[in-house]
Amino acid sequence: MNKKPEQVTRLLAAPGNWTLDTLSDLLLAIGNFEPAFSVSSPLGAPARNMDTASLLNEKVERERDWISSQREDAPKQDEKQQEKESQLEVTLRKPPPRKDQAKSEIENLLAKRRESVPA
Repeated sequence: MNKKPEQVTRLLAAPGNWTLDTLSDLLLAIGNFEPAFSVSSPLGAPARNMDTASLLNEKVERERDWISSQREDAPKQDEKQQEKESQLEVTLRKPPPRKDQAKSEIENLLAKRRESVPA
């Protein structure tokens, strides 16, 4: 790339006004890539009517399809194990205690501490 390490660091560290030459030099140096550009008109495209949740669900479905295609190559597992792995893991957090609950819990802890300390 014929640039000093500090110049490359400066380019990548902060946003800047890169030229197309700078972009192509960086892409070639990083992984022998070259930029490819295309133009499309949004006027002829169908309207998007998917919300974020729908897009995420679609992505999850694609990933599940990919996982299942990978499993076809691997040895078959029993049905329960496959069903267990295909389900999405959901973790639930305990809601924070209300102020009156927290206060009573603190008072209980203090009372226990007082009882355990010898007089």
